[in-house]
Amino acid sequence: MLRRGYTYDNGAADQGLLFLAYMRDPTLFTRVRERLTTRDDLHPYAEHRASALAYVPPTSAPGEYVGKRFLDS
Repeated sequence: MLRRGYTYDNGAADQGLLFLAYMRDPTLFTRVRERLTTRDDLHPYAEHRASALAYVPPTSAPGEYVGKRFLDS
């Protein structure tokens, strides 16, 4: 898992941390998130607002369009 957090500050009412994680198996993130919820001492002070999962296809070969290996099979 490659992960990175980005802080943002758009004024007193809009501050926080945007967390991004890149991985092959999305269930890994679910397991990590569940462990953080039950074992992290800072969890009571954090507020989770949203979550999303996006699939990023591998880079295409020269002459191919993105997703060709999945759509043309």
